[in-house]
Amino acid sequence: MKTYKVKLSFESKEFHVRAENETDAESKAIQEYESEMYHKADEVEVFDTPIIKVKYCGSDDFYRPIFKDVDREQYYGCTDILLSNYEVKKCGKERISEADLCYFGQHFGCEPMGSAPVGTLEIVWQ
Repeated sequence: MKTYKVKLSFESKEFHVRAENETDAESKAIQEYESEMYHKADEVEVFDTPIIKVKYCGSDDFYRPIFKDVDREQYYGCTDILLSNYEVKKCGKERISEADLCYFGQHFGCEPMGSAPVGTLEIVWQ
């Protein structure tokens, strides 16, 4: 048996393993990596996500309801439920929930980024 130094292409870390040949060394390195990753999962900490309060500020030209973060210049909106300003004011509270919103961008009318919000959204209806 020889000791091999294996650097996996998907990981910048080197593994030193004892094996009969290079193929076995690569397999053992992958097993060590997977075992290490499995154990790292036990160390994951859960943090409270910030609450982002958003307020309805209008519908864009495509009838997508747009909401603005009350503290920052961040906009969120709904791409699946299309409503005019009148419809949102009349029945938006019943038709749109926080789960329907995604991140749009930093100004009203921008093309939606579509990513999930970094935090928990809370719609302030007034």
